[in-house]
Amino acid sequence: MSEEISLKEHFEQIIKAEVKLEDERWKAHYAVHLAEAEEKKAALATMSIRLEGMNEFRAQMAKEREQYLKQDIYMSEHKALETKVQDNAEWISNMSGRLWMLGAMLIAINIVIGFLFRFWGK
Repeated sequence: MSEEISLKEHFEQIIKAEVKLEDERWKAHYAVHLAEAEEKKAALATMSIRLEGMNEFRAQMAKEREQYLKQDIYMSEHKALETKVQDNAEWISNMSGRLWMLGAMLIAINIVIGFLFRFWGK
C-alpha cells in the first residue's frame, strides 16, 4: 500500500500542522493587538479634540465671567441710584405741593376779583 506512512512521518505531519496552526494563531493575535493599538490611537485623537473643545469652552466662560458685574460695584451703584430716585421723589413732591398752593391762590384771587367786580360796580 502506497498510502501507508510511517508513525514518525505521521507525527511529523501532525506537529507541522500544529506549528502552522500556532503560527496562524500568533499572527491573528498580533493583528488583534495592532487593531487595538489603532483603535486606541483613534480614541486618543478623538479625546484630544474633545478636550481641546472643552478647554476653549472653559476659556470662553472665564472670559465671559470677567465681564460680569461684581456685587460690591453693583450695590454701590444701586445705592447711588436709590439716592437719586429718592431726591427726585422729594423734589416732585415739593413741586406738586407748590403747584397745588399756586392753583389755590389763583382760585382765591379769581374769586376775590369776581366779587370786587360784582359788588363794586353797583
